Amino acid sequence: MGLLLLFPALAWAGQQLPQGILVDPAEQARIVEHERLGDRWLASRNFDQAIAEYQRAIVLNPAFPSLHEKLGIALTGSGDLKRAVREFSEAVRLAPGNSGARANLGLALLRTGDVKGALQALRAAVQMDPSSPVAHYRVGLALSGNGNVPAASLEFRKALELRPDYPEARNDLGVSLVALGKTDEALGEFRQALKLRPEYPEAHFNLGLALLNRKEYVPALVELREALRLKPDYTEAGNQLGTALVDAGRIPEAVTELRGMIASSPGNAIAHYTLGRAYLKNKQFQEARQEYERAVALRPDFAEAYNNLGVMDAEQGNVDKAFVDFQQALKLDGRNADAHYNLGVVCLLRADTAAALPELQKAVELEPDSARFHARLGVALDRSGDLDGAIREQQAAVRYDPNDTTARYNLARLLLRKGDSQGAAEQFTSLAQIQKSAETREMTSTQVAAALGRGLQAIAGGKTEDAAQAFAEAVRIDPQSAEAHNHLGLALAKLGNTDAAKAQFEKAIALQPLNAAAYNNAGGVLASEGNLDAAIDQMEKALAVDADMAQAHRNLGLLLLKKGDRERAASEFRKATELGLAPGGDKKP
Repeated sequence: MGLLLLFPALAWAGQQLPQGILVDPAEQARIVEHERLGDRWLASRNFDQAIAEYQRAIVLNPAFPSLHEKLGIALTGSGDLKRAVREFSEAVRLAPGNSGARANLGLALLRTGDVKGALQALRAAVQMDPSSPVAHYRVGLALSGNGNVPAASLEFRKALELRPDYPEARNDLGVSLVALGKTDEALGEFRQALKLRPEYPEAHFNLGLALLNRKEYVPALVELREALRLKPDYTEAGNQLGTALVDAGRIPEAVTELRGMIASSPGNAIAHYTLGRAYLKNKQFQEARQEYERAVALRPDFAEAYNNLGVMDAEQGNVDKAFVDFQQALKLDGRNADAHYNLGVVCLLRADTAAALPELQKAVELEPDSARFHARLGVALDRSGDLDGAIREQQAAVRYDPNDTTARYNLARLLLRKGDSQGAAEQFTSLAQIQKSAETREMTSTQVAAALGRGLQAIAGGKTEDAAQAFAEAVRIDPQSAEAHNHLGLALAKLGNTDAAKAQFEKAIALQPLNAAAYNNAGGVLASEGNLDAAIDQMEKALAVDADMAQAHRNLGLLLLKKGDRERAASEFRKATELGLAPGGDKKP
């Protein structure tokens, strides 16, 4: 949550001095002039000049509280929080009833990390002005900084009771609700904040994170990209976008995004780490190692980077180096379940079962619902001679992942050694059923591919009805095939059956949320019906999934042109051309 120091209304010049203070009229005129100049510099965010003018005024009259408060604001803007706290404190001492000075003191203390002092000052400001939504909002910020999220959410709600159109309070209430596990309610607050202020990058970012928590990748990518569009130097949004693309398996796009971020911000350790993850997923070990090493060089306490270095070393057979990497990761973060698991596996590879057991047990303790952790602990217990313990852990692995064929096989083998022939037979039977299902899926996949091939041949020959029948056959064979639904939608659209086509595209998207082609095709059908806004939304989702989809850029450009947005349309046409699509829609030679 961003902390916003709210500047007081710059209307102090000409105010009467505190009673009992006599100032020569000529001197008072000089004070007013220095203050006026300071106000001008402050309004233009030229903090150094503002500081100089306020200091000149204070030399002439150190007992004027508003000058100390304004100097505190200018110092805050320049980043000198320590001196700002002193000036706000002096303003409060001179004018104990000034709630604004107390509030600014509280915010400055909060930014220095003095949460206790900040709360004291901000609560005093609320007591002086309990009907101020800003005062309640600021107390909420302090409580959040203190880790008291439930109390913070109450203050944000109070601020919104007093001022429902308060976008910052809605955004930060949403952040608190996510922390409290109330993601659905948080989504509503973020969206309401964006209704109040559409160009609010932090709210777009937070909405994107909340959507990622729900694994709604496409709308999440849209929000993260919008946050970056509004605030190109928004490092957190860029890092999260890269992470989301890697997690979604969109490795080439992730690499492009992350390289761009690193070019503009070489010291971004998280971007180097995430780029390393992308390279590792692509089996580009040398490139991955370089990025992980850069990440730990920039941030020596980066436990996850050491953990991933260990994974890569282990995959390349360098077990001893991996052992050191995992130990370093755990030295930095002793509750990293993956690092405990990985260190345990490496110990097994080094034939050190005694060292492996406590690491694997700790991994299970930290993540008790991980089938993988239970299965490997079962192997270690078996090697240590604990047959009952090994059976117990393999049973847990099968419980958490019924399709884990290796765990079932190991469990059956252990049960046979235990003398439980019936139990072993049940596991072998289940194993056979799983393998048969896999064979059936493989056969189904072959049949679907054949039907799709017939449909594509029919399309190429101009036989759209035959194509629709072939694609419908593919859907019948495998109703879970997003590709089949997408192709059927295209054929139905060509036949003029737009309602049925839209239903097929919607099904394809539901089955495969990162299907850029289905979004693009759905947008095309909506455009043919004249629903331009909905069509634009679908094209933007297609590009959120695949920013290099030239056809979607061109289609979006055409739609924006129809809406009269020539500037954005031209930008989309340029992108389509850069990606190899000629203005007429054909690929460049």
